[in-house]
Amino acid sequence: MSSGRGLPPVRRSLVCECCDTRVHHLESSCAGAQDTRWRLLRVLLLSLGSVSAAPSGKEKSPYQADRLRAVKEARPAIEALKVKWPAIFNDPKTIKPLASPVLSQVAAALGWSLSCTRGVFHVWKSRNDYCRAVLRDSVRVHLDGSPSQEVVDERAREMAKAQLDKNAARNAARRARELAEMTAKSA
Repeated sequence: MSSGRGLPPVRRSLVCECCDTRVHHLESSCAGAQDTRWRLLRVLLLSLGSVSAAPSGKEKSPYQADRLRAVKEARPAIEALKVKWPAIFNDPKTIKPLASPVLSQVAAALGWSLSCTRGVFHVWKSRNDYCRAVLRDSVRVHLDGSPSQEVVDERAREMAKAQLDKNAARNAARRARELAEMTAKSA
């Protein structure tokens, strides 16, 4: 039933999961009332539209969905980075570790959302050339190629080494799979 003021109808059949009693159970105390009453209250508030539902494990927030889409479509985005800033993104020998404000600057310059930019940079920073640059260089750079005050810390070096190992394992598995397929076709 709607109250006429634009509120959604209130669900009257809320049931406690622990003892099968109705919403009035919120004030009582059964074995599971302490845990259950907050869940029931949240369901009641959700039905009134007072709180927003948290995404379940399968649902993605708009931020996550945008970031994942950018990860899947990173190749053309990285090509756009190479065209806009060739000194930093083009040649594997000139790739340098990037300073932290670069992310927001790229998002603003290219008109991308921050989540999309993070997805593209996730792919960029996972590449072997970038990981090698993090291990090789000690100073991070701005978009114009000038050195920043940030240094490459030990944590970044460890993450780069781990990513290189992960990439090598992925490539070895792919080569083994391709070799197995070629062997199966020739047999």
